[in-house]
Amino acid sequence: DRVIFILFIVSISQAVINVTVPISTLFLRNQPFLNLQTGQSLALLSTLELLALIVGSLVSGYLKNTISIKTALYASVVIQLLLLVGFATVHFGLILLFSSLDAFIAGLLSPRLQELVFKQIPEESMGAVQSSIGAITVVLPSLFTIVFVTIATSFGVLSVSFILLLLLLTAFVMLLNIRESI
Repeated sequence: DRVIFILFIVSISQAVINVTVPISTLFLRNQPFLNLQTGQSLALLSTLELLALIVGSLVSGYLKNTISIKTALYASVVIQLLLLVGFATVHFGLILLFSSLDAFIAGLLSPRLQELVFKQIPEESMGAVQSSIGAITVVLPSLFTIVFVTIATSFGVLSVSFILLLLLLTAFVMLLNIRESI
């Protein structure tokens, strides 16, 4: 079912965003960004992501007829692939740029994905389904993040970048298998 595919794709995307700060921390300790302290760089990253998420949510309604959910998901996967380039090349500027763009897309998608899911659910089942979806979209990315941070600290950023690449390619294939327009 396309909704399950979409929830899995969104969980992968959320895991990539969740791991951005811990991975950035690993290399910012040794390679400061613009002579900022590590905490300042991470605060900049978090602030830009939050602002982009808010702006994406605000313009979601305006872009509803312009950008489909599927197109936005493709854009998110491509942006996250570019974010992996930032990880692999230890380039915090790229990480700032692409994590902000991805947060914008996430903000753009969030209200629309909720609408898509709840259009397909009978009214009497909404509470149970919303609880399940909440669990999936919180627990799965959190588990992914724990695993990825453990891998990054044990084996290095390139190792986790490779695993994230495989997951993003899986998400891309899943998107290709969603035939209908959303």
